[in-house]
Amino acid sequence: MKWRTHRAITERVLRSLGLRSDVIEACLEGVIEPDRRAGFSLTLDYRGRLRIIRRPHHSFWRSFDSLAYIYKARKHVLEGKHQSAAHYLGLALHYIQDRCIRDVLFIDHEGLEAEAGRVEVPEEAIRSGFRDSVSNPFRVEKAIIWHVWPSWIPTVAVWRAAYYTAYIAKAVFDLDAIEFEKARMEKSKLARWVKWSAIAFSASTVATLTAYTYHLNILLPMTVVNVLLTIPLAYLLDRISKIRRWFGL
Repeated sequence: MKWRTHRAITERVLRSLGLRSDVIEACLEGVIEPDRRAGFSLTLDYRGRLRIIRRPHHSFWRSFDSLAYIYKARKHVLEGKHQSAAHYLGLALHYIQDRCIRDVLFIDHEGLEAEAGRVEVPEEAIRSGFRDSVSNPFRVEKAIIWHVWPSWIPTVAVWRAAYYTAYIAKAVFDLDAIEFEKARMEKSKLARWVKWSAIAFSASTVATLTAYTYHLNILLPMTVVNVLLTIPLAYLLDRISKIRRWFGL
């Protein structure tokens, strides 16, 4: 999207959210920063030669960059550093908004962006984004990775960009005590599951070492059990880590 489109959507959302002018300005600077400093990466061409290419902003893989920036923004919100938080939020929103408009071969991408710039930011999309938003890392992650889809219809692209900008901005700045209490309860429940999973994994490891030492024929099955037990344990620890980062618990 063009700078003016990024800024128009972001400013309308943040003003509707009731943030201070200095916080809004920090976010507006952040939302156009990725276009000011192009990112580059190394890749191999079809002949196997190393090349430096510009990293596309519309790629699905930039969703993970957005998530990293969102966690940084949330950390600064918890610390009361709202301007820094807004800057990181702006960086994340740039890639999310860009993903809302299709960038593929045989489509006039510049023309689509120019048309999108003439579309009025829909207030209904902002209201819907605020209404659906929940300050929860798993809901935010799911929305960014699985729900943000591009469109070649400018009005639809702008609607989606406004909706997800509102959804994410509210989630990042929301400090609802109810959500903190829910997170505290979930973390406690997950910690209990981690305890029992760790006990099961330890027992399985001991059994595997015993089978190895005494050349028992259960070595292979126990090795498989060990591997399978690491999957839920890693999943539980990852959820606890995300709750801790999002809520500071």
